[in-house]
Amino acid sequence: MPTKRIIIADDALDFGRMLQASLTTLGSHLKVTLVPSAEEALLETRRGATDLLISDVRLPGMSGFELVRKARVHYPGLKIIVITGLKDDTMRQQAEAAGADAFFTKPLTIAEFLQTAQGLLDLPAGQPASAAAAAPAARLPDGAAQSLESLRARLGAKTVALLDENAKAAALSGVPLDVDLQPVLEAAR
Repeated sequence: MPTKRIIIADDALDFGRMLQASLTTLGSHLKVTLVPSAEEALLETRRGATDLLISDVRLPGMSGFELVRKARVHYPGLKIIVITGLKDDTMRQQAEAAGADAFFTKPLTIAEFLQTAQGLLDLPAGQPASAAAAAPAARLPDGAAQSLESLRARLGAKTVALLDENAKAAALSGVPLDVDLQPVLEAAR
């Protein structure tokens, strides 16, 4: 399968890393780049064909909406997801007016987000390759993603994950889990 290129523009690098790690669970043929600004995202799009752009609304300098409008002009076929933590009812309409293909508010449901990204990238259905991608669609409380990243940083860990009753990652921060934790959970019961 040919490599698909994804760019994430988010100055909240903890959240961006969580999205990046989650997206990599969809397959090894994805190249996911995280940048902290809209300007850097535009520079990245010029470095090669991009299949999906994911942008926060509030970015330093140029806003996410401005990024979407500029990307649409230069790359009309580019698929775009806009994400915001702002609780403003007009955000969805602004994202649609700018040209976004999908819109999410934080906290987002990782399974729903991955399903949307999978569809926009034209990946075969049922392809999620990890527990994080197949996690139940439970919404995380406000700030949970940031709390996971903060805990990961405090511990100096590569990964911090919230596991469901089947030892599947419901949410994670850091690199995706490459191990089956079911035996560990069984031993702990």
